[in-house]
Amino acid sequence: MVKNYFMLTCDNVNNVGGKSSQTKHLLDEMGKLGEKIKLIQIPKYLDYILVLVPLYFLNKFHKGLGHVYALYVRMFILLILGIGRVLFSRGEIVLISQDAYAFQYLNKFCLLFKRRTKSIVIIHSLGSLTNEAVKDKRLLDKDWTTSRSLNIEIKGYNLASKIVLVSNAAKKELLSHLKSTHYRIEEKKLLVIHNGIPDQEQEVFSNSFYYDFCSVANLKPIKGHEILVKAVSIIKDTVPNIRLAIVGSGKQESHLKKLAEELEVKDNISFMGSLESSEVKNILRKSKYFVLASHQENFSISLLEAAFNGIPIVATDVGGNSEIICDEIDSKLVKPNSAIDLAEGMLWIMNFNSREKLSNRLMEKSKKLWTSNKMALNYLEIIKKI
Repeated sequence: MVKNYFMLTCDNVNNVGGKSSQTKHLLDEMGKLGEKIKLIQIPKYLDYILVLVPLYFLNKFHKGLGHVYALYVRMFILLILGIGRVLFSRGEIVLISQDAYAFQYLNKFCLLFKRRTKSIVIIHSLGSLTNEAVKDKRLLDKDWTTSRSLNIEIKGYNLASKIVLVSNAAKKELLSHLKSTHYRIEEKKLLVIHNGIPDQEQEVFSNSFYYDFCSVANLKPIKGHEILVKAVSIIKDTVPNIRLAIVGSGKQESHLKKLAEELEVKDNISFMGSLESSEVKNILRKSKYFVLASHQENFSISLLEAAFNGIPIVATDVGGNSEIICDEIDSKLVKPNSAIDLAEGMLWIMNFNSREKLSNRLMEKSKKLWTSNKMALNYLEIIKKI
């Protein structure tokens, strides 16, 4: 039977962000492998008018209300955009959803019309189940909006034929959190496929550096930038001219700039804001090392890009970071939520006797394990068997 593949995403592939870039890489690589996957996504202008603007005002009324509103509206918009294309296609339908929400309404309509349908859900973030949205201050702890968000997330898991997580750590965490709830998911549904980077993005950067470190992540609490700024203030006692570039934007920007001023490191830290991918790569090119202070990660795209380009890394030992980094072999892992441990890790890598050795090990490993072609081949194996 002919299979028709549809990719659904709430994040436009032209957005700046890990999920968007991975969606685009997967579509491109599957096309090269001869598998046509039709993309169903929300146009950016439509998302802004119908989702982001109301979300802002609803959250003013009740924190988290906008988040729940966005989930329902995006599922409905994707249903409207995809219903004709999906129902009038011939053969079996395979929906590939870039989160637990995007495909739900469309999946239900396919079943309503008795269309043979399978679905794969790709989990880049565990969201409500692990309280990530609460830690990130998008939802309130023990609030009805948080419960509703979790219910929708679990419903997506149960609808899916297969669930792909991007790291072994994410799979372990998902199962661990499920045990503490009354929710259940069939473990045989769960698979792990790491994210990937296109081969042509790997290059050896020069040894002429402007920044000692750079960090690429949205400026939100879960990314640990406050710890990073404090670590720089500690290192400054030993390395007075240390330079850090922070790439990313978010609500914490003014707070972090104020903290840098209070700790007298404002001249040591450059806040670059949100940049296009080519501009981010230029900052990476100018940076000797990469640092990530996150409190939670699944399989960081920014870490992967640093590894792929041979930039030695200091990162917190959370989530899938240890699946990318071999501690003190090609980079350095440190305890999370500790400015002292992070500062010590940054000093360790600055004093390591051979940056080139760390760099070569990272590039060799990443080219072997994490290319987008390898990622696509793993997905192709799943969708052929589903």
